[in-house]
Amino acid sequence: MESKVETETFLGYCFDAEGRYPSPVSLHGIEQAVGYFKLQMPLHPRVMITDQRDYCVLEAQNGKITFPPARKDT
Repeated sequence: MESKVETETFLGYCFDAEGRYPSPVSLHGIEQAVGYFKLQMPLHPRVMITDQRDYCVLEAQNGKITFPPARKDT
């Protein structure tokens, strides 16, 4: 049985330098969402992946992941 994350639909946004973006790309499952994110990250100033509720689950700015924040081991 597939988990909810594997079958969930995500949206991928690619922003230009002025903060504009075209219609989002529909992504099916976490693997497709992460693959799209990695592919677009070096090409756009900002890339964001949202879940079905429009919450940000991945974000990169200028080629660096900004969300989720880096985990600090204590």
